[in-house]
Amino acid sequence: MSLTSGRASSRPRAALLCGILLLSCEVVSIRAGHAAEDPDADFSLKETVQVGPFHMAPFFVLKDFGYDDNTRLDARRSSGDFMVTFGPGARAVAPVGRLAAFSIWDEIDYAVFARESDLNHVNNSLRTKLHLYLRDFTVYADGEQNSTRDRPNTEIDFRIRNTATAGKFGTTWNPGSRGKVDVFLRRVNYHYDAGKPDLPPGSDPNTIQQASNTADAIAAQLERDETAIGFTGSLRIRPRTSALLDLRSGRIDFANTVINGAHLQRDSASHSVMGGLEFDPAGSLRGYFKVGLRHLAPDNDKLDGFTGLIADASLSARMLGRGEARAVYQRDTGFSTVGDNLFFIYGKKALSYEHFLTSRVSLELGRQLESVDYPVPIEVTPGNIRHRQDEILTDKVTFKYRLGPSLRVGLSVGRWNRDSTVGLVDASRNTITTLLEYTP
Repeated sequence: MSLTSGRASSRPRAALLCGILLLSCEVVSIRAGHAAEDPDADFSLKETVQVGPFHMAPFFVLKDFGYDDNTRLDARRSSGDFMVTFGPGARAVAPVGRLAAFSIWDEIDYAVFARESDLNHVNNSLRTKLHLYLRDFTVYADGEQNSTRDRPNTEIDFRIRNTATAGKFGTTWNPGSRGKVDVFLRRVNYHYDAGKPDLPPGSDPNTIQQASNTADAIAAQLERDETAIGFTGSLRIRPRTSALLDLRSGRIDFANTVINGAHLQRDSASHSVMGGLEFDPAGSLRGYFKVGLRHLAPDNDKLDGFTGLIADASLSARMLGRGEARAVYQRDTGFSTVGDNLFFIYGKKALSYEHFLTSRVSLELGRQLESVDYPVPIEVTPGNIRHRQDEILTDKVTFKYRLGPSLRVGLSVGRWNRDSTVGLVDASRNTITTLLEYTP
């Protein structure tokens, strides 16, 4: 990880926090008005302690404590290690009378490996929000930055520092209990820092250099800005059911047009429309589903575009008195670095069942199947051209124990396996980790 880039990225975050703090400290009278009624969970005043103008809720994260038998996802030589992720966080809300409210949420995670210390890294998630309440309208300005050292997508096995900085401006119209409308402008910058390749210590220098070049090329290809205008709406059509509509149109502008000496223009336009239903959390069936179409049109006529079905669904239902079944389905595109593919088609199907053996103890079984399809065939080896399709299967068994109304601990055992038409990328991993769930 580059320390220089880390300091640079922290300056706007520090300036943003200082500005909000100074503005909030000038408020003479602070009352919990519309902020307490805001449906956004970041503005909740529950379980907070007032410190000056802020209502604070600090927390501590401890997760992913366990063992991974293939930490680097190496298809040829796996290396296992014990790891743990921990760190502090805090949520703060500053209501300004009944007119407006600020919120800040930040979490710093430190991932530590017992033997392979070169994999140790820090992740940070920060979001700030300003809401202005005008009768039936809420005008908002949201900012968010997530900096993680992780794999940018399912096709990449390098841990690359990915910093996504987003800004969103819009207004929400909520005339009553039957529905709401949201119109917004959103811009996201994706910055990648390849850093040092996560290869085992003692690797061949030529292998290290090749991996470093590959990681740098991946980072250069994915660096981009995404800008979109959007419209979302919901209308209650039954006591516990609402109809959904989601319209988006925008541009993707890639930062680099020359990769490894070759000219590669990947800028594109993206348009999507989705509709569906949302079910009230108080009902026996909860969650939502949306289906629609996406049109991805690259400016470069030599690159294939995409026009097809996309979907997003997450549903749960109570079963057998003490159980809950959950289902997830997704289909969309993601940007690729493989061959001449601008994108890959990503699909996910997941099904799990959690059964409460007692009021405190539960057992959960889950299976997830991810598919990654590359529309343009790639050259695996000289003269060997194949259509690459990956299937990633994850099985997991989790034992949970409820310590209190909002806190659960547990133990999870899982297996991850990738099977590809390009056998060189086949890989698997087994994990056993503890978990800590806090739901305020």
